[in-house]
Parts: sequence; structure tokens; C-alpha cells
Amino acid sequence: MNESIFHKSRVAFIIYHGNILYLRNSTMSHREWCNSLGINNNEYNRLVRGYIKDNEIVYYQGDFKSNEEVINTCVDTYKQVALDNNLKDYSVYCGVVKGKVGERWKPILKVK
Repeated sequence: MNESIFHKSRVAFIIYHGNILYLRNSTMSHREWCNSLGINNNEYNRLVRGYIKDNEIVYYQGDFKSNEEVINTCVDTYKQVALDNNLKDYSVYCGVVKGKVGERWKPILKVK
């Protein structure tokens, strides 16, 4: 699976000024999407963002890392993300171990 196929197969989200924004059915990366919204690279790296794929909600920040801000944002928002995306039986994670493009990147911390 190449990068654009992965991007199209997931629902991307960002937490921006207290709002959860979604990008569905698009080949854009988070960075491309944020650039299209006028979000600069410094702000982009501070955003808590993530994706939904295969009944998993994954949160991270910067270079796919988890930290206290990511975990707190996750705990505060994952139920709304699940509701907004009609998820019933799902898992929630913070952070991923980067792998090669096309591979499934392993989530790190399971929250739910």
C-alpha cells in the first residue's frame, strides 16, 4: 500500500483551537491538509492529530510521538471522535512506532 492509498483509506483528524476537524476520502497527508488550512510548520508540529482506520483511533504529535498533552487530549476527545465517525467497537492509542511506507505502523500506548 503506498502513501496516497493509505491516506485515502483512513480518516485524518486534527485538534485545532479546541475543535476536532476531519479529512475524509482524501490522498492528502496531514501536513498537506494543514498547509491548505494556512497552518504553518511550527503550529503543525504542536498540533495533536491522528487518524481512524480499521476501528482504531490513533493520536500523536510531532513525529508520531505521544506525551502528556497527547494523552490528555485523547482522553478528552476520543468519545466524540468515535461518535462523529459512527464507531461502536473500537480501540484508542497514543503514539506509533514509525515503519516503512505501506506497512502498518504499530501503535504504542493503548488508552481504550
